[in-house]
Amino acid sequence: MEEKNVKRRFPLKEEFLGDKTMNDIIYGYLLANSYLTKDTHKRYCWKTDVTAGKIIKYFNEELGIESPVKERALRDMLKAFVKIDLLKEDKLDKKAIYIIPDVKWVDGKPEYLYVEIKTETLKFLVDAANSNVIKVYTFLKLKQQQHDKYHKNGNSFRFAKEDLLDVIGYKA
Repeated sequence: MEEKNVKRRFPLKEEFLGDKTMNDIIYGYLLANSYLTKDTHKRYCWKTDVTAGKIIKYFNEELGIESPVKERALRDMLKAFVKIDLLKEDKLDKKAIYIIPDVKWVDGKPEYLYVEIKTETLKFLVDAANSNVIKVYTFLKLKQQQHDKYHKNGNSFRFAKEDLLDVIGYKA
């Protein structure tokens, strides 16, 4: 019934990317530890596997580093992810799960931007546990993809520090 696949879609929703209280490491952890149902192809996490205590234990004990978020803040963050539709509470086989909604397509375009990240890369970025590293990675990857699509002249993509700070919620 469960299948892990090799790519994850990381959202670039304004409510997530531009809010510095939304922790990309925690959302990345949820994505990296999610499954895909075989029948409906919905991405989900077992709620019992992604409790605040278990996530903190992963960082503190398995990685040997301080958790990027304290327990109370982590519980609040999970609720915030639900509020902005990055998680939905549901049941699968009578067990509680978080569904990680896929991007909806409207008139051939996604309702919000996202970047596909290889699961290995996502796990590496989560394990690095540097705040905003995944947000910056996804933003730069998106801009590189856009640059490559529209600029076939071989010029390399350039970015400004101010642009990065603005995108992740720190006004320059």
